[in-house]
Amino acid sequence: MIFQQLRSKSFRLFSYFLLFILIVLLVACTGNTPEATRQVVMGEVQVTVVSPTQEIYVFKTSEPGTITVHGLLVVLNPTAMIPASQDSIYLVPMPVDDPIAAIPQFELGTVSQAEVNEADGKFMFTNIQPGQFAVVVITSGGAQIPARNMGTKSYAIFTLDASQTDTTVDIGDLSLP
Repeated sequence: MIFQQLRSKSFRLFSYFLLFILIVLLVACTGNTPEATRQVVMGEVQVTVVSPTQEIYVFKTSEPGTITVHGLLVVLNPTAMIPASQDSIYLVPMPVDDPIAAIPQFELGTVSQAEVNEADGKFMFTNIQPGQFAVVVITSGGAQIPARNMGTKSYAIFTLDASQTDTTVDIGDLSLP
């Protein structure tokens, strides 16, 4: 009888110890931001479980009289990680009236660079004037790769006109070949 009482007390202490370790691990894995919580009761112990939440990424806004362009660059092959987080997305102006023969090469700093939410691949170009554009990714190795409309072989080339001023244009999901 005494052995059973000692055994049940030591088992209970061991259970509390494991619960304590679990709580410490859960608290250590959470950030300092407000998050969703729920109460869990295990025997005599009540625990607050905190669910992680993703922080909202806030993009810059365009100046009045310009256009905002929004899209999503999808990683098709996660093992190759193309595009990678250190790659950059650019909006390259194209001649409007000429037939499209090739995506023009460009110098960094001469074209608009997207602001990118690395967590989900969403990107945004701000303060864009009307014109025809191509979306081009520059890899960390320096290669300039034109983006394609997701699920097609067509390049991400689009035209913005004056009627789109002070709006956000969604160019959809893009990928790299």
